Amino acid sequence: MTFSPDLERKTQLIKDRFGDLNSCLNIFNPDNQATLAKRHNDSWITADVPTLALLNQTYGKTASVQWLVVQIYNLSEFCGCKDKLSTAQIHELSRIIDTSYYHLKLTELMMFFFNFKMGKYGKFYGAVDPMVITCALREFMQERNQKIDEVESERRKKQDEEDRKKAVTYEEYLKMKK
Repeated sequence: MTFSPDLERKTQLIKDRFGDLNSCLNIFNPDNQATLAKRHNDSWITADVPTLALLNQTYGKTASVQWLVVQIYNLSEFCGCKDKLSTAQIHELSRIIDTSYYHLKLTELMMFFFNFKMGKYGKFYGAVDPMVITCALREFMQERNQKIDEVESERRKKQDEEDRKKAVTYEEYLKMKK
């Protein structure tokens, strides 16, 4: 399979920045969810980190599922329910998320899992339910999209302020033209 020069450049930058697959998975492991959340800023949205799709392009077609399996297993263990997700359920849920949300950055999904653990999207009743996770992910997507709009609006506002500082009046323009 051949990649575009831009994609090849992106995958090489990821390898240069995050190392091999094991190194990358270690950087974005569930233990770092709280560290990301402590930043109290928009870095989980604005971070220059791979999406699930780019993770697969860089490290192979199962890389994102491998990463998701660890995140979902961690959530299943965290919840304290007697009935945990089975290995088959974890793998199937990982494939579903990978297929449906391939455009999400790893940091965005880490925030989703952290927020889920915080009880933001409900809870499990006796058993970890993959459907509760997929429904929660839909709710998270609405919040994420709203946050992206806010970040983009703030970026445009700052850019407009910078442009105004550089702007000249019509009279100044006419003087400069002469």
